[in-house]
Amino acid sequence: MAGPLGSELLRDNDRLQKCAELDQFHVQPGEPASEHVRLIQEALRKVHGAEIPASERDYGDSTTKAVVDFKTKHRLFTRGTQQIDPIVGTGTSRKLDELMKQVEAREKPTPKPPKIVPDSRSPVRASSLATGRTIRRPTI
Repeated sequence: MAGPLGSELLRDNDRLQKCAELDQFHVQPGEPASEHVRLIQEALRKVHGAEIPASERDYGDSTTKAVVDFKTKHRLFTRGTQQIDPIVGTGTSRKLDELMKQVEAREKPTPKPPKIVPDSRSPVRASSLATGRTIRRPTI
């Protein structure tokens, strides 16, 4: 689904995409175990170091505490106030996604540059090794 969330972890979940766009799709304490709750918990563990036990599959006490801690750290106040609520809405889901993209970029392995091996059939100038290009002398 195309939407505002672009991290590999969150982008394919319809409910979280809607949550990032529309207030009525927020996620709140007491929600039963679901894929979108699991993804929020995983994102909180990865980007915030949240200690949510694997046994907590619903939006329970540990998830609520982790959301409040995350929102406090990132100053994600309830709209129009200076208060923090335990709800994952547009701002929280977008911030989680932004930080998840950074984590995912760090976790991707850096590709090794190709190894340059001179062809034994044709001499290679030493200067070409410094530029990474292979320059061969034409054979006559």
